[in-house]
Amino acid sequence: MLAELDQHAHTILRFIERYQTKHSVSPTYEEIRVGAEMSSKDHVSRDLKRLVQLKFIRIKHKASRGIVLLQTADGYPVIPGGYRIPVRGYVTAGQPIPLPDANSAPIEWIDVMRTMIPDPEGVFALRVRGDSMIDALVNDGDTVILRATNLATNGEFVAARLRNDPTNLETTLKVFYREGDQIKLQPRNPKLFPRWYNPNDVEIQGKVFCVISLVNGNSVQPN
Repeated sequence: MLAELDQHAHTILRFIERYQTKHSVSPTYEEIRVGAEMSSKDHVSRDLKRLVQLKFIRIKHKASRGIVLLQTADGYPVIPGGYRIPVRGYVTAGQPIPLPDANSAPIEWIDVMRTMIPDPEGVFALRVRGDSMIDALVNDGDTVILRATNLATNGEFVAARLRNDPTNLETTLKVFYREGDQIKLQPRNPKLFPRWYNPNDVEIQGKVFCVISLVNGNSVQPN
């Protein structure tokens, strides 16, 4: 179970994540104090000790940039140059299927480089089944990386849960459009057609920002 962080410790940990992603080194105590808007270095030191106890970080002593990030605030293990993120289950680029609950155990973990993830907060992965998104370079067996959100704008590539049957919540991978008083979920396959839904029947689960190809392992930004 992920250890509970108080607000100060969480703020510091998130600052360290963002700083390392941007600069490829850890921040100094003074940079943390300023960046996390802490009142003093003593408060920073106290919260860093707490993070060490919870195994989120370790500290190399006698080093000005000696903070080593071990796991993110979401509990994702940190690997050299990146993160290990959870594959939550499967999403169908075709007919919708159930999406596992975010609190359920992942089916596996995958290693993703920091260059692919500008910020690891709320990131998760899904395996793709189906071919409705082939023109967006998403094929059956690929892995899509998403950031959890319930908001989307026209043209964004989303995992959307369909709530028209409360006993059978389903999700699908499509391009989102709001047209008048309806939501259109558009496939990217010329053989398939879009479908329209009442906005109350569509719940955005996340936005896709990267696709990892099953064939060659390359990552691409979805079109």
